[in-house]
Amino acid sequence: RTHYEYARRFSEHFGKTIPGIFTDEPQNYNGFPWSRLFQKKFEEEFGYNPLDKAYLLVLDREGYIEYRVNYYRLCEEMMNHAFYRPLSRFCEAHNLILTGHLGMEERITQMAVNHGGIYSHLKVFQMPGIDALGVGDGLTPGLANMEAPNFSVKAVSSIAHLQGKNRVLCE
Repeated sequence: RTHYEYARRFSEHFGKTIPGIFTDEPQNYNGFPWSRLFQKKFEEEFGYNPLDKAYLLVLDREGYIEYRVNYYRLCEEMMNHAFYRPLSRFCEAHNLILTGHLGMEERITQMAVNHGGIYSHLKVFQMPGIDALGVGDGLTPGLANMEAPNFSVKAVSSIAHLQGKNRVLCE
């Protein structure tokens, strides 16, 4: 609703004074997303109640890899369906650029937990981006949480390239 209110008030400025919409660090924030809809979709897709094996999100027991892959893949798809794709379609329909970056995209070990994956999210941005917080010299990390200082730069430029986009953003 927020963006449609912007359109109602400011649409004459879209694509000009207001070139786009910037989204800053959407993510699951190290949590375990859950809803009745998530449970229903999980049961439909994988054939069992995810609550029966929810302990596998935190314990490395038999079947934990498959369960986590399924869990985070569904989280990723539901986030795309509910947030990224509608926002991208809104921007396309209103002559706007969707840009911004995901949260913690520089931490490879957190990608599954925070996003499921980054490609499916960033590919719908008209100008995908990253947040380069003190990346140092490209060989050594600038901040303690930069596990691979060049990873997010390479990832976002590759995603843009694969989607035929010629611009990326660096906040």
